[in-house]
Amino acid sequence: MKHLKSVVVLLLLIASISIPKTMKAPILPDSHLDVKFDYYDLLVKEKERLAELRRYFTAISFSESSGDWTITHDGSKALGRYQFLPSTLRFLGFKGISYWEFKKNPDIFPEETQEQAMKALLKYNEKTLKKYINKYEGVEFAGIVITKSGILAAAHLAGAGGVMKFFRTGGKYNPDDGYTYLSDYLKEFSNYKVNLKSYV
Repeated sequence: MKHLKSVVVLLLLIASISIPKTMKAPILPDSHLDVKFDYYDLLVKEKERLAELRRYFTAISFSESSGDWTITHDGSKALGRYQFLPSTLRFLGFKGISYWEFKKNPDIFPEETQEQAMKALLKYNEKTLKKYINKYEGVEFAGIVITKSGILAAAHLAGAGGVMKFFRTGGKYNPDDGYTYLSDYLKEFSNYKVNLKSYV
C-alpha cells in the first residue's frame, strides 16, 4: 500500500509539470507534396520541350518539303517530309526503303516512321558534332551567331561532315542542295531550344 502511494505521488508530480508556452511542435515538410509538385513541374517542362521540338521539326519539314510526307525529288533521290536520302536511312537502321518503291507506295515509309528517323538523325548529328556545338554555340562565326539548333539543321542539309568542314575552313566551304546554302540553315533555324533528351 505504501508503494502504491509513492507511485501516485510521482504521477501527480509529473502531471503538474507544465510545458513552456514558447515551445512549439516542429513543422515538418510535407515530402509527399514536394514529390507531387516536382513531378508536376517535370511534366510541364516535358510538355514545353516536346512543343518546341515539334515547332523545330515542323519548320524544317516545311523548308524541305512544305510538310508533305509523300513527296519525292527525282534529281537528288530524296524522299519524304524531311527529304532523306535512302543511304542515310540505311545508315540509321531504316532498311528496305528505296526511292522508287517509296515513289510508288509512300506507305512503306509512313509519317510515324519518318518522325522516328528524324529524331534518330538529329541525335546522331548532335553526338557527332558535340565538340563544335560546345565550341561555337553563342559565338559569331562567318557573320552568323551559332546555335545548336542551327548546327543540327545545317547538318540535316549538308551532313555532319559538311558542317565540320564549314567550321574548319572559316565558312569558305558552304555547300548547297541546289536551293539553300548550309549558312542559310545556320541562320534560319538558329532560334530554337532543341533538347532531344526526355525528362520522363
